Amino acid sequence: MNKLIIIFLFIYGCSQNLVLGQWVVNTSVDSNLYWVGDPILVNLQIFDDRYEITEIKTDTIFKADPAIEVINFDKWDKDPTNSTCSTKLTVGVYDSGVYKLPEFHILVKTPHSLDTLYSMPVELTVRTLPVSDTSSIAPIKNIIRTPASLKDYLPWVIGVLAFLAILISVIYFIRKKGKASAIPPTLMTPIAAYDLAYTKLNRLKEIRLWEKAKEMEYQIELTHIIRTYICNRYQLPAMELSTKEILNAVRSRIVAPEAYNYLGNLLEVGDYVKFAKGIPPGEVHEHVMQMAFSFIEKTKA
Repeated sequence: MNKLIIIFLFIYGCSQNLVLGQWVVNTSVDSNLYWVGDPILVNLQIFDDRYEITEIKTDTIFKADPAIEVINFDKWDKDPTNSTCSTKLTVGVYDSGVYKLPEFHILVKTPHSLDTLYSMPVELTVRTLPVSDTSSIAPIKNIIRTPASLKDYLPWVIGVLAFLAILISVIYFIRKKGKASAIPPTLMTPIAAYDLAYTKLNRLKEIRLWEKAKEMEYQIELTHIIRTYICNRYQLPAMELSTKEILNAVRSRIVAPEAYNYLGNLLEVGDYVKFAKGIPPGEVHEHVMQMAFSFIEKTKA
């Protein structure tokens, strides 16, 4: 009998040591019913009345339902007042149905061992948001237009003013450049005007175009030389004036009457050939050339 009691006490003591040596992970959630997308807060707690646990790690590598996502794991905290170690984790479920949270692997380290604990599985019910059929679709309303103000037109006003400023600047610079690039007329002295005309008349005389059936070219070149001489000598736009206008303009400036008559005769012959298509005899061409030389000789001073 005594032997039976001793054996019983031995077995009981061993079982007590075995039970006291095991840690249990308590798993709890704040609710069993959630809507899709709601964060689910899970509490994990280990009771350590012997204060042997020195470190706790949660193994996040586990197989779970693809619809369950572990969002965040908090650190394990020890509470010496109630001999517990606890942590919190946040889980998200994005589809409706009944789910079971997986068993989380928890590594518990003591001065003498390293044990693996498993959390208790917890069932969750996730529902979709209710859809109400009582709400009616409101009709589309017309766009309410606010009254326009100066602020609404300000960008357009600024744009127009900027465009006008650029346009005025471009026109100003173009005109300024045109004026700057314009070559001022060269004012020649009477002697310089005479020398230029004399040289050109001698060159034209040597060519003798009228003998080559080029009477019109000859008269055009001759009158051109005389008109250029009048432009350089008297600063008159002789190239743009008719014969009558030239004679009226130089009447008061030519002192010698013979020079004035020479000018009138040679210009009239040139107009006769150019406009009337007349062909005077050869001696007329030589006489006109001599009148041109006489005209510049008498007016060079």
